[in-house]
Amino acid sequence: MTESIEGIAGIDEADISRIAQVVFGSATRVDSIVEIQQTLEGGISRIIGCNWNLSYIVSLSGHDERYVFRFNRQRYGRDDKAIVQKTQHNAQISAHTDVPTTTIHHMDVSRDLVPTGFIVMDYMTDEERRYLTHPEYCGTTSAEKEEIFHQVGAATAKISGRPPEACIAARPLR
Repeated sequence: MTESIEGIAGIDEADISRIAQVVFGSATRVDSIVEIQQTLEGGISRIIGCNWNLSYIVSLSGHDERYVFRFNRQRYGRDDKAIVQKTQHNAQISAHTDVPTTTIHHMDVSRDLVPTGFIVMDYMTDEERRYLTHPEYCGTTSAEKEEIFHQVGAATAKISGRPPEACIAARPLR
């Protein structure tokens, strides 16, 4: 693991391989590791929120699925509380709603394997709603953008126990 002034800058491939073996078995081999980074496409933020966590998409030999290994960057003295909360929130949402959540295979805040908290979860292919609904994004029609707002609002309503009309996703300013 390497650290910078702004927290952890990276997790070594050997550490990710060791974690994969702990989670999925000692014979597990890593095929590829790709860091998830903030990206822009056409001037629009496509992937955001990578500042607080350091996340990698990991492919394993013999596994059809890909996984996300998410590590707390520890920026500004941030502890591992968010790692624990993510796991708890997913469990609650999964247990009490039909809103899809990613399966979390392992959470570790002991810092025995690496000196930061982390979770290993299934990789869910999806797009950031703020990207799909951005007024300048041409890949979705106005009707599709409206439907996305309603779907996000409905999911939020289920999670929060509020009426759907109270949870319509915020629309970007035009």
